[in-house]
Amino acid sequence: MVDREKVISVFLMCLGLFMLAALALACSVGRHYTPIPPGSGLASDVQEQDSRAVTVTVRCQIVGSLFFSTGVLVGGDKVLGALHAFPCDGKFSIRLKTGRTFAVVKLSQDVRQDVALFQVLGIGADIPLVDLGPRPKPGDTVCFTAANPVRERKCGRVSKVVPGFGPGAMYFGAGGRGGNSGSGIYDMQGRLVGTLSMSCRTAPCAFSAGPLVENYKEILP
Repeated sequence: MVDREKVISVFLMCLGLFMLAALALACSVGRHYTPIPPGSGLASDVQEQDSRAVTVTVRCQIVGSLFFSTGVLVGGDKVLGALHAFPCDGKFSIRLKTGRTFAVVKLSQDVRQDVALFQVLGIGADIPLVDLGPRPKPGDTVCFTAANPVRERKCGRVSKVVPGFGPGAMYFGAGGRGGNSGSGIYDMQGRLVGTLSMSCRTAPCAFSAGPLVENYKEILP
């Protein structure tokens, strides 16, 4: 005969576990997307940054492996990405937020700054140029917008700036994850100030870092 009290106990335990899992998921989603502050006037900037974020894919010719990262449509038919995210020469492509896919070719790169510039084939050249911002200062808030592995936006305060340095030129308190490399880093006026190069998202070292756009703007359109 079924023990009624035992059944109720198991049911309540399962319900409690379900609620904890739902809470954890909600917290995770909250961490992965930084909401727009009420009354900040940033909505249009955030929408533009999201539309500029693309998924960059490279298929290695030798081993046939696929590598995914994020890139930034910086204007015209050009996309900026993180050089370290492309460990081989192969076939490159991008996927827009709309789902459309285009082939791309690499035009130039800056090894010291960990950036590469690509030309998108067949997309046209009518995309407005992104506004470039000045060097952030410690204490300023910046945000990065990623397209891979999911579309997400994270913000944090700048903790350190090293003018002229490479991928570690700017540190800020917003941990990223695999696939975020190459994401555009924007100031609160919606201007591009850098690109994401490295991250640590395990407490207590949740931070991201990247090169300053002022150090590689000569390769931009």
